[in-house]
Amino acid sequence: MKNNISKYEKMVGKKYGMLTVISLCGEDKNNHMKVKCKCDCGNETIKLAYMVLQGHTGSCGCNKYKPMIKASTKHGKRFTRIYRTWGNMKTRCYNKNSSFYNVYGGRDIRVCHEWKSNFISFYNWAISNGYSDDLTIDRINNNGNYEPNNCRWATNIKQANNRRNNVFVSFHGEKMTVSEISRKYGLKSSTLYGRIRRGIEIESYIKERADAKKAVI
Repeated sequence: MKNNISKYEKMVGKKYGMLTVISLCGEDKNNHMKVKCKCDCGNETIKLAYMVLQGHTGSCGCNKYKPMIKASTKHGKRFTRIYRTWGNMKTRCYNKNSSFYNVYGGRDIRVCHEWKSNFISFYNWAISNGYSDDLTIDRINNNGNYEPNNCRWATNIKQANNRRNNVFVSFHGEKMTVSEISRKYGLKSSTLYGRIRRGIEIESYIKERADAKKAVI
């Protein structure tokens, strides 16, 4: 044991990886010498001397977290709205516990590999395609995936008009949703839906209302 102590005493003041040995500090229950070390990160730690000497441990433990920290902070946008948008997009498609999973992942809507595994790729596309904090991501084809050729940034109203359950009608030669016509002419959507179910043409109905107003005036 005396030779071992002499060997370990020579470690004091020397640096091994990120650890600088400060002093010997007794043995563990298996008679292995322990050393007190100071890590480059500022922490002090107790390690087995032979583990330090043989290079099996080179830090207080902080070093193992560096790759994870670097991965989460390298772009500096973890707490931004666009980062949350990216995360929520994946949650809807892959997390079965999400309240929205049934209408996304449950319908086999997926996020393209380019975006799913790389936030920066998604970020670069978003910035190049008009992203701003008042817009939401919208799939042009509601049965398609989240991918560059099928996505755009839209207002909440525009996105609502693109939902699967919207009813489109031809109005003055233009394809419009009932919601759009309702806002444009100040009519209740429920009233318009009722007319459509009864087979009444929307154009005729609105023209009749306009004529009735003129007659009153």
